[in-house]
Amino acid sequence: MKHLITLLIGIVIIQSLGCKKENTSAAGESLNGKWKIARRFMSNGGPGQWVEANSNDYIIFNSNGKVSGTVYPQFTRYILKDSITITLKNADNSQFEDYRYKIKDSLLNMSPAGPVMCTEGCTDQFVKLSK
Repeated sequence: MKHLITLLIGIVIIQSLGCKKENTSAAGESLNGKWKIARRFMSNGGPGQWVEANSNDYIIFNSNGKVSGTVYPQFTRYILKDSITITLKNADNSQFEDYRYKIKDSLLNMSPAGPVMCTEGCTDQFVKLSK
């Protein structure tokens, strides 16, 4: 009986160590790297439309949880809350924003999900520049 309990405890420990949030999408594409803003989805009360960004603004997600760049310059860290939500935070944790995110075909879509949200719908779309 002692051996069975020890074995079960060992299995639980091994499984819990293996449960780590990865910086990848469901399709296996990594969030890590440099992303350039490509376009923005906006709506001013009517049907929304994609508008080209026409800028060199970017965001970099590092594997250590740090974020940098010119798109959201107030934020310095990120946390993946789940498979569709990323939280960006400033250095002293006094400011944060949740975003719904999706990576597909080397495109990253990010939409504010709280506390600030778009009432008419908005999304920033990025193209991956480097890993």
